[in-house]
Amino acid sequence: RFIYVPKQEKPQMILDLKEFWSSVSDDKLRNVLSMAFESPHLSSAFKKILAPHPEELERFESSMKEKTRLRIEEWLKSHALQYRF
Repeated sequence: RFIYVPKQEKPQMILDLKEFWSSVSDDKLRNVLSMAFESPHLSSAFKKILAPHPEELERFESSMKEKTRLRIEEWLKSHALQYRF
């Protein structure tokens, strides 16, 4: 038996990106990042803009991975599935 694992919905992704965006302390970088919200490929636009800023890029990727991990755990629990990370 199989259960469909849903992809992240775009509104949730936008909320996650806005949360990260608001945590960026460099005003210039935050202004440039705001333009990424106009892109049809939000996550990749964030990564391209953050590429020259390795510490912020690492923080971004860690943040997104952690949010994904938490959502996966929540989804697995909601379906009474056992898991191990």
